[in-house]
Order: sequence, then structure tokens, then C-alpha cells
Amino acid sequence: MQNAILSLLPSLQSVIYNISQENIFNHSISQESTTSNHDQPFASLQKPNRYLIAGPNNTQTLTVPITQEDKHNPIGQVRINYNENWMKDHKNAWQTAYGKSPFFEYYDYRFWSILDTQPTFLLDLVVPWNQLLFDKLGLLQLSTNNTANQTSEIQQNQFSILQYPQVFDVKFGFRSEVSAIDLLFNQGPLAKEYLSQYLPTNTIFAP
Repeated sequence: MQNAILSLLPSLQSVIYNISQENIFNHSISQESTTSNHDQPFASLQKPNRYLIAGPNNTQTLTVPITQEDKHNPIGQVRINYNENWMKDHKNAWQTAYGKSPFFEYYDYRFWSILDTQPTFLLDLVVPWNQLLFDKLGLLQLSTNNTANQTSEIQQNQFSILQYPQVFDVKFGFRSEVSAIDLLFNQGPLAKEYLSQYLPTNTIFAP
């Protein structure tokens, strides 16, 4: 799960795979846990500065560029490169991919308000963006009373991701490899109900 926490806007597949672990998002997003992950080498992680969206022509990869001399540093010491106007590209890509989704306008500005501060370090963007995403998906409010059979349950579900309406699903079918922002923009408050199908026994969204 550490890779999901340290990856920018992790995929729907990753979120669903990890959702059955007891309070995993609560613990992983904590300041103590996040700080302890600062020493992980950037190069050892799976492209933590990239994420996928369900674009109108294909599944689109969006990258937050980093300062090249930092690519061998621990992730906590990797700086974002603002030499190119990639922020505008990301915003335009989101608008094109999700502008017609039911809940896009309720959430997009929240992410942009973080990005517009131009965080210096990659983790200064990854952590608040992921925390916002997990919060709006209800993942920070999970409450687990019983962890039995969690492994077997997640193994049964990990290759069977249930479909929900996506903007371009008529053209491409359902795309589960994209970031979980896809679920948020398309399902909004209903995302909790969708994700509840993957919760292990006795795990609930706390009020």
C-alpha cells in the first residue's frame, strides 16, 4: 500500500486492491507514516509522478515533471520542475476527459487550489492530492472491527472490478486502470456505495 500512497492519484485498481486492509488509508496518510516514507528512493517506486485519466481518444498518461538531478534522490527530496507549462496541460486534459462527468465541477477546483500553490517538492503535491481524493471517496473514514479473511476476500475481488458509467464508455468500454479520480468525478457521493462492495466483513464507512 505504500506505493499507492506515494503514487500520484493512484489507480482505481490499486485503491480497490487495498481497500480491504484495516484502516489502511487512515494509517498510511498519517503524518508519521508519510514522513517515514520520505527516504524511499524515487527510482525504486513505480512512476510516482504519473497518473492515468480516461481521455476521449485513449487512456492518457499525465506526468508531473521533476528536476532531473533529483531523480536518484529519496522521494522526499525530489523537486517539481515548473520550467514548462505542464499545469495548464493537466487542467486542459482533465476538462476534456471529465468536463461532462456529473461531479467534475464539484471537485476539480479543490485539486487545482493545491496545485496552484506550486509545491516545491513532489511529495508536497502527492500527499495533499491523495489525501483530498481519499477523503472525498470516504476512505479516511473506514472503520474495521474484524480483519479475518481479508486476504481471501481481496483476492476474489481484485480481478473483478465492477463497472460504473464513464464519460467515454460507449467508445472504449469500461477502463479500470485509470486514476481513482475517475470514480470521484463520475460517481461523486455515490463512490462510497460503489467502494462498499469491496469492503471486508464488518468494515464500514464511519459517520
